Amino acid sequence: MTRGGVPLWRIAVGVIVLLGLVAIGAAMTPVYIHNWEFENAVDRLAHDPDAFDRSDDAIRSAVVDRAREVNLSVTPDEVTIAREGRRLLIHMKYAVRVTLPMYTVDLHFER
Repeated sequence: MTRGGVPLWRIAVGVIVLLGLVAIGAAMTPVYIHNWEFENAVDRLAHDPDAFDRSDDAIRSAVVDRAREVNLSVTPDEVTIAREGRRLLIHMKYAVRVTLPMYTVDLHFER
């Protein structure tokens, strides 16, 4: 059978592929949103004048706690604190595992 010259099986396959892409996007979108919220919070912390005088461990702990609040698993080892003049630099490199049916992917983030 055809519909407008296109076999129905091709339309069905196209719909299945499209639904698969929507499902993948739906599974990954929350991770990217949480990462965005997390990075905004870390940026605010890095620009907070009071944070410059805090210890590296206190800043690292605040960063890890904020990550936990938005459901990201960032460990203290993945957070590097540096000071450059009167600037506080917070660098992070971490991965979030997303498990999909028949596929698992690690999304890598760096700030």
